[in-house]
Amino acid sequence: MQFLIDFAAEDREFQEIVGRATEFDTVQGVVLDVDRFWLGLWLLRERWGEERLNTWFGIYLEAIHRPGWGALGPGWDWGLPKGPGIFHRPLSAADVRDWRPRDWEHRQFRLGLPKEGPPLVVKVCLRPRTSPEDRVPTLEDVQGGERRLLVELETRSRARLGSDPRKAHVPLPGGVSIGVGASDYGTLGVVLTDGAGVYYALTCSHVAGAAAQVAQPSRRDAASPAVIGRTVSSTALTVCPPGTKCNPWSGVTPNEIDASLIQIDTKTVSAILEVLDVGPLTGVTPRASISPSQAVEAVGRTSRRNALQVGGLAAWYTFTHGGSDYCFKNLFEVESPYGAAGITKLGDSGAPVCTPDAVGTAWAGMIIGCDAYKGYAMYGETVDAWVAAQGYALRVA
Repeated sequence: MQFLIDFAAEDREFQEIVGRATEFDTVQGVVLDVDRFWLGLWLLRERWGEERLNTWFGIYLEAIHRPGWGALGPGWDWGLPKGPGIFHRPLSAADVRDWRPRDWEHRQFRLGLPKEGPPLVVKVCLRPRTSPEDRVPTLEDVQGGERRLLVELETRSRARLGSDPRKAHVPLPGGVSIGVGASDYGTLGVVLTDGAGVYYALTCSHVAGAAAQVAQPSRRDAASPAVIGRTVSSTALTVCPPGTKCNPWSGVTPNEIDASLIQIDTKTVSAILEVLDVGPLTGVTPRASISPSQAVEAVGRTSRRNALQVGGLAAWYTFTHGGSDYCFKNLFEVESPYGAAGITKLGDSGAPVCTPDAVGTAWAGMIIGCDAYKGYAMYGETVDAWVAAQGYALRVA
């Protein structure tokens, strides 16, 4: 990374881009990175050698120039390594300065960059807008005069210093440890209010059932936790009979809601309309505004804060709990963008799933369970409708 530090300190075009970008309040940072397409090719060169790489890259170039294939663009990976790179030796300044794959100038030409330009990317990182008056830069606003560096705009959630969800938190936010019994634990979801000073919070019904007294943190995480309130409404989960398959034709009634509404005892506990390390929410993300591969983040008791992405729709799915099977429908997967395992763990049930929207960060869903690779979440819109059906007019912002 030293070569990036040196480049950032010495390169005039990079400094010009930083100066232009930071004139906008919505810019929360500027990141200098190695072009990931170039880096993928460099990793293949290290694995395969120059000759094999040149053969592969020639096939790639032929493919993207075939009629009808050009829309794939130079960023289409064609088997480039994904996820964390396995480096056999450190990447050096000499590699970035001197090495280019064969016909690299074709890729540069398609991006409108000079062939001698460095394989670096300047990422201008935007925070979500907090008001219609916030000025958001265009690419033309921040590009340097020389145009030899690739510049990209990225909207990211606000960066925050990390907190421990297993500690006691005052005032009480969403995303922290809770429990009912001596050894169980889960996650407090989003905090809601009726607008008249009464606060509520959500979690899963298998974490805190009907009329349960809820402690924060759980007794697994603290010897003498504070009781923060009790559940005032809770769904009763339908068990899948032994030997019965979980599918639309078996006659099993699927669960879609696994939720409990907790009324916070505001006489002894203060609450805040925020999620730990995420901040305040702007509202509820509609199901229609959630798509596969969309960036989200979740804050859970066990996994803490995680950057994730939306996977597929779990149209029908079986979960086991307490020795019984439960059939669910219409959940969405959350997963690591890199295919990593263990991104959601036991104890994260109730964890709020959040995503950037046009004016901030919105509530997209609530995790109910997980396996080794994925978490499974109810849609926030679905849970919000359930709360309203219980006779409560509550909001997250």
